[in-house]
Amino acid sequence: MKKYIILFFTLILFSNCQKNSIDDLHAQNQSVADSNKVIEPLDFYPEINKMVTRILSRYHYKK
Repeated sequence: MKKYIILFFTLILFSNCQKNSIDDLHAQNQSVADSNKVIEPLDFYPEINKMVTRILSRYHYKK
């Protein structure tokens, strides 16, 4: 069972990784003067946060 959980977390980690180079981000956000506005959370981050919290709360210290 532990192998499945590790595999599941690995799958989530690699499926949500997006490769963006600095040049791509600069090209997308040339009109933005403030760099803090470039680094904003995406729409699906709260859903991932809830899912990971739910999984960790259920299986934490469980044997």
